[in-house]
Amino acid sequence: MATYNPTTSYVSWGAILAGAVLACAFSIVMVQFGSAIGLSVTGIVGSDVLVTPQKVFAIGFWVLWIQVMASGLGGYIAGRLRQPLENASTHESEVRDGAHGLMVWATATLAVFVAGSIAAALAALAPEAVEPARRAVESAELVANQKAIAVITAFSAAAISLVSGIVAWFAATKGGDHRDNETDLSGYFSFKR
Repeated sequence: MATYNPTTSYVSWGAILAGAVLACAFSIVMVQFGSAIGLSVTGIVGSDVLVTPQKVFAIGFWVLWIQVMASGLGGYIAGRLRQPLENASTHESEVRDGAHGLMVWATATLAVFVAGSIAAALAALAPEAVEPARRAVESAELVANQKAIAVITAFSAAAISLVSGIVAWFAATKGGDHRDNETDLSGYFSFKR
């Protein structure tokens, strides 16, 4: 049974913020790389050309991979860095590690939302001359394609976000397990040979 100490918090914000920063940094690097090779969501939403289902699938898979990896890395770090409770059962420790992983996911998601909102607001303030010239009349096929892409993108973003939350929970419990068992990963990550 864990003992309660009212002077300390059960939430390790340092571990959560470390995991969220790592998750955001990984996401930024991978989104930049994906944009450079043509795997950008902004390249298909509002496009003036018809977008193939294959391109939508490739971009969706890329975003899924980025989110899952970022959430896993951030969750693992939070679980590994979280201060363990004295006399906590294995189940209680696992639940708290998982909760810290979810907090990493939530913090990183909110950070991305805020950054995206600020970027969208700044883009809306830009002069219209900066925007690319749009066709005066768009074909019915192009309009239908854009609507379908918008719906698929919105659904995919929500589904991917939920999957990444689950991955963050799992990774944090694994990081906590490695912390509690003092798992030595220096064979994989050590530069000292």
